[in-house]
Amino acid sequence: SQSPVLHGGCAGGAAHDDHGDGDRAEVPGQPAPLPRPHAPPHVGHRSVNLPYFTVAVLEALPMMIMETAIGQRFRGSPLHCLGRMHPLMWGIGACMCAVSALSAMYYVILLAWALVYFFNSFQTTLPWTVCNPGPEFDQCMIDPASYYFVHQMLHRAPSIEDSFQVVMHVYLAVLICWGVVFLCIRGGVASTAKVVYFSSLFPYVALTVFLVIGVQLPGAKEGLTFVFKPSFEKILQPATWMAATEQVFFSCVIGYGGMMSMASKMPVKNKGYIDTIIVICVNCGTSLYSAIGIFSLKGHIAYETYQSCRENAVAEPGCKQVNATLDDYIRDNSAGTGLIYITLAKAVATLGSQYVALSLSMLLFMMVVSIGLASQIGNLEGILPAAKDIPQFKILEKVGSSGVIGACILLFAVISVIFASNQGEFFVDLFDNYGCVLVLSFVGLMELIAIRVYGMRRFDRDFKIMNGRRVPMYIKLCVLYITPVILVVSIVWSFTQKFLDGTTFAYNDPAGVQRTLPWWAIVLSVALFLLGVAWAFIGIVVTRCCERKGVFLDWGEPDFNYELYVADMQPERYSRFEQLFFGVGEWDFPENLAKGPEPVPLDTISEKTESSGHTSPPPTPSPSDRGGSQPNETMLEASSNDKE
Repeated sequence: SQSPVLHGGCAGGAAHDDHGDGDRAEVPGQPAPLPRPHAPPHVGHRSVNLPYFTVAVLEALPMMIMETAIGQRFRGSPLHCLGRMHPLMWGIGACMCAVSALSAMYYVILLAWALVYFFNSFQTTLPWTVCNPGPEFDQCMIDPASYYFVHQMLHRAPSIEDSFQVVMHVYLAVLICWGVVFLCIRGGVASTAKVVYFSSLFPYVALTVFLVIGVQLPGAKEGLTFVFKPSFEKILQPATWMAATEQVFFSCVIGYGGMMSMASKMPVKNKGYIDTIIVICVNCGTSLYSAIGIFSLKGHIAYETYQSCRENAVAEPGCKQVNATLDDYIRDNSAGTGLIYITLAKAVATLGSQYVALSLSMLLFMMVVSIGLASQIGNLEGILPAAKDIPQFKILEKVGSSGVIGACILLFAVISVIFASNQGEFFVDLFDNYGCVLVLSFVGLMELIAIRVYGMRRFDRDFKIMNGRRVPMYIKLCVLYITPVILVVSIVWSFTQKFLDGTTFAYNDPAGVQRTLPWWAIVLSVALFLLGVAWAFIGIVVTRCCERKGVFLDWGEPDFNYELYVADMQPERYSRFEQLFFGVGEWDFPENLAKGPEPVPLDTISEKTESSGHTSPPPTPSPSDRGGSQPNETMLEASSNDKE
């Protein structure tokens, strides 16, 4: 039940590009191309690919293994897992729940946009391919797909300070999306797994169709060269690595809490680290697979426009200057929302006959809806288990699980109205930038600190019980040393750059002009950031104050007998290197060193004695003779009685 949701939660996508200049960071197609709303500027696509895979190995892999192991050991929501791990650490789990809630609020709008496009694909003529007569006819003729997305679908306001108006057809799609999400998750893990199996596997069918079609089109080679050929100049820029770090956290849902919640549903003794490696490999592999199909189509539409402009001497609408290259046309709308809702929407409309174009359009946006649905379920897995399981909220026991889910989704649906307005894109950027992007690095760093407080020796013991082996040496080095250094550098550099550039509280309007956020937007931005970070410190203060008054927060116990599993483990000696660098003792399970041979039933001893004719001590059974990795409770009780 875990793997498909994790895979769905990993669906990330391209970065947001406010002006369609393609100059924003993007990692092509994270398991599939659902756009990520925000990322730092001045980073091209080809420059992010190598840093992305490097950061995935140095950060994503160790942190995903860490989160999976924590969830598998402590069995609950992020709030409960971290609270059981250490009484002072439940605030970190609250931070993860806050990030998941903020992400779920605005992420649904990306799903709603795709739903609107999907329904419009049933028309005889795709509406983003034609321009209706009117005062804005000339503006529409420059790029009908862009005009439809900005003016007819979003009704985008010129700035965030314009009057607030709800776009009703978008908000109706938002409500439909929330209703579908509620129906998918109200039945628990069983119903969720069925939905996510489809929503995770169907995109591969669609991507395969687009790949087969795309690679045969003129311009496909140029499109693939654009996205895969590295730009070594930008690779050396710090902004590139910062963009890759942010994208890794987003695409692999690190710091959202969904990983812990889903891992807690696995059996105690299950090699979860292998599942994590599979998820990482599938994630990166699908990124490459989807990039081939998507950017071959992108290269084709750019090639057609480029050739048409050359033949007509830049006389047609949408043409660039005479000295513009093919790469300049590929770079247009090659990232963010423009990649899906402008470029690909326009590309599928030009393929084949009218009915072929309609079918491909339905396929494209059904794929995006499927990916968005799986991702939204992954987001909610970070917050809903906490809301359902907090013992202090007694009122939640009366309304039941469906009532809690319905109340949360109803609240999210009401808040989502701001994203379905003419200022929706501005609010999406605020929530994404200040409530998620800047917060995730802090949350990841605090998780690593929690491991240090808990102790690598205890974490290593837990890992061995669940996975049958100790934490790999490389993962230990990353968790204790390499990953924390990378995160600290990323945080310091990010805030320093924003301060020096004067972009801490700035945004770009649709015309590309940088403006300062109004005072109320600055207050909202600070509140979103504190909502995601402050809980870690609030948790420490609240716990200490309660302890002084003799009140202790009870986060419950995991749903298995930990001591029985410990008693069944065979001790192994640590190397001198591990003892020095990881702060562990000489043995991982020293309490089992003094344990004598397990008792053997008396009838077995009598039979052996009679057959041999003399008395000899019973042989010590090997680990393979003890019945597998599960502890033998009868033998453990017998051993305990012998000691008494």
